[in-house]
Amino acid sequence: MNEYESLNHTKWECKYHVVFIPKYRRMYAKSGGPPLEVPVPKDLAKLEAQVRAYLTKEIDWVRAAPNDPNRQATLGIVYAANSLWPEARIAFQNAAKLKPGEPLARLYAAIATQEMGDLDGALNMLRKVTTQFPDFPQGYYHLGEALLRAGMIEEAEPAFQRLTVLAPRQWHGYAGLGDVKLRQGNYAEAVKLLAKAVESSSDAKKPHYLLGLAYRGLGRLEDAKLELALGVSQGASPMDDAWSLTAPKHSKLLQDQMDAAIEYGQKGRPDMAVEILSEALVYQPENLTLVNALAIACNRSGQPDKARLLLLKVIEKDNRFLPAYITISHSCADLRLNEEALRYAARAIELGPNLAQSYLAKANALWLQKKTLRRFLTWNPPFAVIHKTPRSRSRWGMFACGICSAREKRRNTTGRPSS
Repeated sequence: MNEYESLNHTKWECKYHVVFIPKYRRMYAKSGGPPLEVPVPKDLAKLEAQVRAYLTKEIDWVRAAPNDPNRQATLGIVYAANSLWPEARIAFQNAAKLKPGEPLARLYAAIATQEMGDLDGALNMLRKVTTQFPDFPQGYYHLGEALLRAGMIEEAEPAFQRLTVLAPRQWHGYAGLGDVKLRQGNYAEAVKLLAKAVESSSDAKKPHYLLGLAYRGLGRLEDAKLELALGVSQGASPMDDAWSLTAPKHSKLLQDQMDAAIEYGQKGRPDMAVEILSEALVYQPENLTLVNALAIACNRSGQPDKARLLLLKVIEKDNRFLPAYITISHSCADLRLNEEALRYAARAIELGPNLAQSYLAKANALWLQKKTLRRFLTWNPPFAVIHKTPRSRSRWGMFACGICSAREKRRNTTGRPSS
């Protein structure tokens, strides 16, 4: 290198250090450092079509700004909502790096770790969360629950005690303490705490179930029987937070959407069930069970005409698909197509002679056609199968009461029974 080249090289080094290094430092400061990893499932191509499409869209969105903590957190929730926990943990860890002051990011990284089967690792992470964020109630809730799962009852107690201080109106802290006392055999104290949990939320099933166990421990068997019945089929009901409330809209697994549709139907929102199942049907148009579920939701939302059209196509594809005949019978009954309703109900009985719903479909059609209950029972001795299930008996009772009350009303008006 000659003297001239050496001089130019020195000038270039000066320019690099004076101009470019500060520029890149500013860029890194603005972006939070080099681009973070955007986790992608290895088996993305093998996932359900709707899940795959939704994930692809979300992944592309995060790749456009990988150092945005909100995008990484959202991707983590998307993965968690679809049970993809390894990818969820990476995304939550990224969000925690980008926004160290956000307790939810660290909490959800711990939850993902626990869901992956590493309970010890999750406990260590949850302990750190409660240490770094001592006023964060959800941290104590998840720590307490994880400690109970690990059998560390003594350590779980102070976690739930702290939760009752931070969230006195929530039932989770009292239920957790009650669970601790229950496991310690202190049934009297457990009853006090669990009664308070029930008082805080009478709709939650877990406090009722635990209270039933406590009553049973005290020998109060009648009270125990009542509370256990109220808590039957208890499901997971974790403490809500800002992120968990957004999770359901990101769940795209078919079974989860079917369950959500059923839940909306039970809450009196069949319109939401129709919306969810209609979107799912785009990705699985040949799934007859899904079509039937959508048709049921349409019936309940006042769209029997739409349900009927859907089911006619199903029957054309598979003329032995029993659920379709039951549902379309109800659709036709709602449309006052009585003969058609009876025809489909008869086919349902032919395909499922021991299924109560088949006979209920015919009963519904007959009720709308105002035929007598006695005649139907005479024609269909196998109807006795319905009485095997209490739920079916109660539904049949509603139909029978409707028929009988109508006949009684006409008798009082005309002085004679109507056939």
